[in-house]
Amino acid sequence: MTIQVITAQSRSGDNGLVKEEQYLFTLTTTVEGFIRIFTFPGGIELYYHTIHDFLLSWDNVTSQGWANDEQGVVNIITTVLSGKPPGGFADDVSNN
Repeated sequence: MTIQVITAQSRSGDNGLVKEEQYLFTLTTTVEGFIRIFTFPGGIELYYHTIHDFLLSWDNVTSQGWANDEQGVVNIITTVLSGKPPGGFADDVSNN
């Protein structure tokens, strides 16, 4: 399964989110076709029916990278949280 790591700013304070707060999260799709996100830190899990629903809920959506396994996701999240500039993720992901 391919997992995307994203940063974005919440448009609402619903479901445990803080309005206008910047979040780091993973994005995957479920077998049923829903979009699932899981925030770091905080562990808030949200589901969206369509990409349109997702985009209406977030501002400043930025991909931080893609991974094919848990270790790849951990590497991306660790890099983002360390404050290092993103980059080189394509090389990291291709090695997973």
